[in-house]
Amino acid sequence: MDAQLEKTLAELVMIPSESMKRAACRAIIEYALERLQPLGMHITAELDVQHPWMIATTQPTKSPKILLVAHLDVVPANTPAQYELHKTDTRYYGRGVWDMKYAAAGFIEFAAAYADRLAELDFGILFTTDEEVGGFQGVREILRQGWRTELAFIPDFSDNWHIEEKAKGFTCTKLTASGKSTHGSRPWEGDNAIQKLIPVLHELQAMYPFGDKYGSTLSINMVSGGEAMNQVPDEASAWLDFRSFDMSEIEEFLQSIARISAEYDLKSEELASGRPLILDKQNHLVQRYAATLSQLGIMPTYQKSFGGTDGRWFAEFDIPCIVTGPHGGDSHGEQEWIERLDLQRLYSIVEHYILNNAHVKKS
Repeated sequence: MDAQLEKTLAELVMIPSESMKRAACRAIIEYALERLQPLGMHITAELDVQHPWMIATTQPTKSPKILLVAHLDVVPANTPAQYELHKTDTRYYGRGVWDMKYAAAGFIEFAAAYADRLAELDFGILFTTDEEVGGFQGVREILRQGWRTELAFIPDFSDNWHIEEKAKGFTCTKLTASGKSTHGSRPWEGDNAIQKLIPVLHELQAMYPFGDKYGSTLSINMVSGGEAMNQVPDEASAWLDFRSFDMSEIEEFLQSIARISAEYDLKSEELASGRPLILDKQNHLVQRYAATLSQLGIMPTYQKSFGGTDGRWFAEFDIPCIVTGPHGGDSHGEQEWIERLDLQRLYSIVEHYILNNAHVKKS
């Protein structure tokens, strides 16, 4: 199995499925279809869209008991060589090996290895190609089409198979101030939009000073305004990134933005958002997952996450979501890698968990 897993991972890495390359993203979904369709799984796919996706289920249902989730899009590589799988005695290197084509290789090979037993099982495999650009047309839209599951398994990030017990939710907001342009030598004849933004940003920094990383955070990530060095700008914008483990704090931030916008005559626009992901550790499928790790000699360990995954879309529908991942590093970098042993370990986790917890219910 090690050799076949490695071969499949190499074939996935070779496809340069950068999020905004529609043809390459279609090619990698077609690769997955070619591998899964002969197994007799029930396939739903959207290929003629900007970000193609597919779901394969063992039963004719839109609600598989357990859903294995992986995104197949990657960020651009620095060199063509990154689209080749390289290995040492202990590591695999290549674009997407950690984030997260290794998981797709494991899912595909598990389904292939148990092709003669798939009818006895109730699980699905979901592949998307837009996670690296927000996931708005992938998992979010799929769930809005009515797809559901009792538990989503997303081995995306984390490290050493730690389980995310909490992941921060977020809101990204754009504030825009309008003014009146004039020549820079006569500022009194205009209304400087940048100067209107400055007190707003100071106020927001005072309201949300950086402190404990486990608390709420506000980051001012972009500021834009002006077209010429000797012209008073008539428009200026700032992009804000607010994150918290507590949804009520996110709602309070949005209320503050509404108040400040009205007070300073600004336009506010929420560009993106995601709910916090809070794992119910008492859920029976979550507990059985922890038991699976123990059986494989992995101590179930929980951690908090500051970034986001497609798990946030499942959180909107109160679907338990296990976010975890192998030992790896340099995600999005030139030397992205994972431990070679963890490719097989992912396969073993999926094998034990699905075979013991996803049997078709007998009527």
